[in-house]
Amino acid sequence: LLNRHEEPGSLSDIDVGNEENNRPTFLGLYAKILQKYRKINPDAKFFLVTMPRDCDDTEEKDTCKKIHRELLFGLAGLFPGTYVLDLYRDGPVHDREYKKNFYLYGHLNPMGYIRTASQIDALIHGIVAAHPEEFALAGMDDLIPTGFLQA
Repeated sequence: LLNRHEEPGSLSDIDVGNEENNRPTFLGLYAKILQKYRKINPDAKFFLVTMPRDCDDTEEKDTCKKIHRELLFGLAGLFPGTYVLDLYRDGPVHDREYKKNFYLYGHLNPMGYIRTASQIDALIHGIVAAHPEEFALAGMDDLIPTGFLQA
């Protein structure tokens, strides 16, 4: 979306009954992937991740990130068992201090990836804790600490 300047699309690009009819927009193709996996496992859970804010974002790039975010929330509303991990809203802004500590040559360094993984882990745990009934049969034993969901 950001680098290839694809057409973002809209929810109307998605044929929930037949993914082969989805329009070839960013959203139509993204939904097609989810739909194909859902055929493999009808009970699959999907966690979609928004892009974090960055101090070097141009206004155009920030607008693209906001559009991307809206589209992901739209997908989550369309497909049950689909959740959005909102790094745009809930993650830190990648400002100069963040980049000094967690970037190397324009990309996250190992500590940056560990920190991002921890943020995603915390967001997933928050969703699971808020909706335990939706994850009762999910194979997440290794992700949930012992007693995490016990009353």
